[in-house]
Amino acid sequence: MPAIQALSVDDAPKLYNMKEDVGRHADSDVMSVMIRDREDTEVYAQLFARYDLDRTGIIETMENLSFLTLNTVTRFNLDVKASFIDLHVKKKWSAMEETNEWLTLQKYILWFKNSFINGAQASTTDA
Repeated sequence: MPAIQALSVDDAPKLYNMKEDVGRHADSDVMSVMIRDREDTEVYAQLFARYDLDRTGIIETMENLSFLTLNTVTRFNLDVKASFIDLHVKKKWSAMEETNEWLTLQKYILWFKNSFINGAQASTTDA
């Protein structure tokens, strides 16, 4: 199987075009996860682009981060309280202001997954 290195989101389609090669070495469950990951990455990229108003590759306002996150939660049909979303957006924005490290698409995906998908069990219901 070809070695997989760290890739940018722009490189993701190239990786997934290797489906035929990887398919010879992976079972259908692995392939379905890879396809779902690609589709998810495309959703993240489309939504991110909508809120990257100046096309700099970063989200520049807390309001845009909030809208992006709300739309991402909705698009993935997650059952997350609005107060939980607000809390995480405010915490992330504060951290970014302190470190002057702004959110790129890759960083947004990691933050979103850690905040709302991997940790969503404690935040569900009663929006």
